[in-house]
Amino acid sequence: MRALVIFDGDCEFCRISAEFARRRVRPRADFVAWQEADLESLGLSEHDCQTAVQWIDPSGTYAGGRAVSRALVKSPYPWKVLGALGQLPVLSQIVDRTYVWVANNRPLLMRLLP
Repeated sequence: MRALVIFDGDCEFCRISAEFARRRVRPRADFVAWQEADLESLGLSEHDCQTAVQWIDPSGTYAGGRAVSRALVKSPYPWKVLGALGQLPVLSQIVDRTYVWVANNRPLLMRLLP
């Protein structure tokens, strides 16, 4: 099974982020908007996908900051190193909190993008 990144296709910030990851970070994964995915077969709910990006691979399902770290680990260098650091116990808490802050401030961040 190839890994999947499940993102919110209705969110412009999420679409831009997914496209950036697909083109620049290049994790070994397919990207699918949750609105186009068979959530039931993936073991996800709409609520899961509305609240956080999801990474699904044979080892399990990861959400939010942990999904981002997992995607980075499954990408070429230097992203792989950043992802590994993001999975360290202390840093994973920072990654999770940062993810929540970004998710809660998407409209502000959209205004800052060129």
